[in-house]
Amino acid sequence: RHYGAVLMDDDFNLDESGEQGSGTDRVSYRIPIGTYDGDITVTAKVYFQVTPPRWLASMFEYESEDIDLFEWMYESSDKDPVLVASDEIISGASSVELVELDELITIYPNPTFTGEVAIRNSAHFSIDEVEIWDAAGKLCYARDVRGNTVFVQLPDAAGLYFVHVKAKDSRVVYQVLRY
Repeated sequence: RHYGAVLMDDDFNLDESGEQGSGTDRVSYRIPIGTYDGDITVTAKVYFQVTPPRWLASMFEYESEDIDLFEWMYESSDKDPVLVASDEIISGASSVELVELDELITIYPNPTFTGEVAIRNSAHFSIDEVEIWDAAGKLCYARDVRGNTVFVQLPDAAGLYFVHVKAKDSRVVYQVLRY
């Protein structure tokens, strides 16, 4: 599943306020491991690859000395991905909690007319953080919170919002509709 602005961020270069030019992105993965009990190795690799041909096709429709030179250099270049960074972590987890966070937390009412929603945790640990993102990927609300039930106010505009809830070092995302 994709969350936040990833579907609307073609160049992966939006900052937290939705402006271009940050040069960064945060990517999160949720990997269900079921009843697995043991070490987990996670490896991340970042590759650089030159601009895909489809992004340059419209420019190459024109002819000029500069464009022709650039097209020749581009066509002469090695377009294979190049590994620029990698890292690996090993989790020494001795047990895995079998209940998923999304089974413990409820958000209501959904849909909501007033925009006020309650986030309730049925377990014996606190909700730590709440973020609300609009459908365009703009962060509308972010707060560190404590408690088993937290009340938040969605923005005034009707629409679909993504509520990120963090508790016990896990994060889950809910869709909430304000009408």
